[in-house]
Amino acid sequence: MSAVSLPKGLHHLESNLPHKFVGRFSPRVLHKKKFVQPHDRIARWNIRTGDYVRLTVGKPEDKYVNGKDDKDGWKVHQVTQIDLERNKLRLNGVTQKKANQILRELPAGAGETERREFEGQRNFMNVSRPIHYSNVQLCIDQGNEKGGKSVFASRIATSKPVWDKRMRLYRYDRFAAGQIKGAEDPDQYEIDESKGLIKILWPPFAKAETIEPLATDTTSDAVAKRTVALVPADSIWSNSSTVPLATSSRAPVNKLPRSISDAYINLNAKAASDLDAVPEVPVDVDSMMPLYLSEELSPRFSRAKATKGWNLAREAEREEKEKYAAQAVQQWREGGRDAGLESTLAKVGLGGVTVRGRTSKEVREAAESDYENALFERSRIARMAKRAGGRFDVVNDRWKVEIDPAKLKRDQKKAERAKRKETFLRLNKLTV
Repeated sequence: MSAVSLPKGLHHLESNLPHKFVGRFSPRVLHKKKFVQPHDRIARWNIRTGDYVRLTVGKPEDKYVNGKDDKDGWKVHQVTQIDLERNKLRLNGVTQKKANQILRELPAGAGETERREFEGQRNFMNVSRPIHYSNVQLCIDQGNEKGGKSVFASRIATSKPVWDKRMRLYRYDRFAAGQIKGAEDPDQYEIDESKGLIKILWPPFAKAETIEPLATDTTSDAVAKRTVALVPADSIWSNSSTVPLATSSRAPVNKLPRSISDAYINLNAKAASDLDAVPEVPVDVDSMMPLYLSEELSPRFSRAKATKGWNLAREAEREEKEKYAAQAVQQWREGGRDAGLESTLAKVGLGGVTVRGRTSKEVREAAESDYENALFERSRIARMAKRAGGRFDVVNDRWKVEIDPAKLKRDQKKAERAKRKETFLRLNKLTV
């Protein structure tokens, strides 16, 4: 799986499964899914849910209007679902009677008619058959509804993808390329000037249905209602006894009885409804509770904070590297751009040798390489110090490792035993 986060519409190109046999056996109601390697999956689909296509393989009943041949035209099916991970789609009306149906139980007190219907019910149900992406052709014009033949595109071309920052996905247009099958007059369709091909519009996205809220749902008024009224920060810092020493410190139980915490949770109704009102709760309670609950309300080690911190560290390293490289180039220019290079060569006995001076690009690249090596060495020292149980001294700007004499003595004895064992094995090998 790739370490880089993929944009929307391309997540199917990476596999989240440890191996291809996971999820191989599905419930009997569903079609048996086959695993497709990520490098064999289609990156950008030219067919979406809502498009109309025709089948190029399969039974004549599913392909032709008359169920025999294409004399009366081809059947047009609407795409109801696409499977990006398996390069397949499902069409409306193309089914197969293959999945078993879970039989319902006979209700108590059923009559003779209901009993006969129960005993004569089918034990299978119609399930949509998945069809491979390459076995369909996109419909440009549905001629059957107009009394004529439908028009299909044998090949589809696309424009250059454009990154949409707001939606965080790639957008592109599609065009009918190759032969236009079924068109009596291909010139009747509008040609796109940029591509010189017939532009095929994407199907509109179906709007989500508005669901009426239930009695158990939280209304918008309840969400907007104020339930916490905090005092200014100046009041908090004025009383040092209420400020915890660390974000993970426990609340002082002896100073914070349960009655006070209940009073904080059950704030005055007037303060909860009126934004300008002041809660009738002691100042110490309002200043204490949010501070001691910060660890529960906003964990320090959450994924979002860890990702944000990592990104900030990389951004700081990039800015520091650019600043270091700019300073190196500035010093190189102030030093005469390698003006004393010939005299330096003469001192080491290479007088008369012509050497080309460095360019600003080479100086910048060398400085960036030096910075990356120094950063790697600093990270290596930090890892070794952490492994040894060391701590970073902020005052002296260095790692401080306190070595346990007993542990050091044990490590030395272990190294001596390993050395004696290696010598013994080597001597035995030579004698044999």
